[in-house]
Amino acid sequence: MDFLPIILPLIAAGCGAYFGAYLKKSAELRAIEENRKKILETRELVKKIDDRIAADRWYEQRHWQLAKEVVWRGLKQLVAVRRDLIVFKNIKAEADQNPQNMELVEQGEKVARRMSRTLDEMTVTEVMLEVVAGEAIKDRYLEVRALLSDTCLDDDFEISKFQAEYYDVMNGLTTEVRSRLKLKDK
Repeated sequence: MDFLPIILPLIAAGCGAYFGAYLKKSAELRAIEENRKKILETRELVKKIDDRIAADRWYEQRHWQLAKEVVWRGLKQLVAVRRDLIVFKNIKAEADQNPQNMELVEQGEKVARRMSRTLDEMTVTEVMLEVVAGEAIKDRYLEVRALLSDTCLDDDFEISKFQAEYYDVMNGLTTEVRSRLKLKDK
């Protein structure tokens, strides 16, 4: 029985060392598992943020592309009406000097119909401009359209005066487009 006081502390020390090592290793494994979960959560959060940024960029790019298409369509319509207006005014001046020439009258009517169709299409473009390009661009577009419409009704048509006014309002429109669509001068 003399061994009991010696063996008991040795057994207690061995058990203490074993359970101490076990608890230490268990705590390390728990900490590693918690860190792994945090890393996975962080990685998932970063992926969601990346996906959101990509979606936002796609939306911005698509919106810019749509705005560019609508502005381009509007500019083409303005140029078409300007061209038809000048042709119409020239035909009208010639027809006024030669009222018997039915060919001139027919040509004038054809140009007037084409100009009228384009002006009708411009109404849709106005709405789209406000939606995708903003009110400032739409307002500038309407300035140019008003000049064209007023010139259609003006009997005292002077090409040089019209051209000067046209380029002035078109310059305002293109400046607004450059600003809104963030386009740089060449």
